[in-house]
Amino acid sequence: MAADTHYYRRIDRLKARAIELGFTNDDAKEFGKLSKTATWEALLNFYEVDTDALTVGHKSPDTIEYTPIVSGSGQNVLKKIS
Repeated sequence: MAADTHYYRRIDRLKARAIELGFTNDDAKEFGKLSKTATWEALLNFYEVDTDALTVGHKSPDTIEYTPIVSGSGQNVLKKIS
């Protein structure tokens, strides 16, 4: 099994972010049930943590390694991100 864990469920990503920031389950309980995504969102939003950055979509290799740019001639080209 891979060493790094990738969380696909939003609630798992929110919980992981809260724990990284030092919040506990007791902190989250003030905002609702621990099993609800809205609880963890409310906790992080209350402390003004950006939860939109935790959204994960399906990415293809093109969107991971390249970004569209406009060349000097006005054409769209892909530039590899290093």
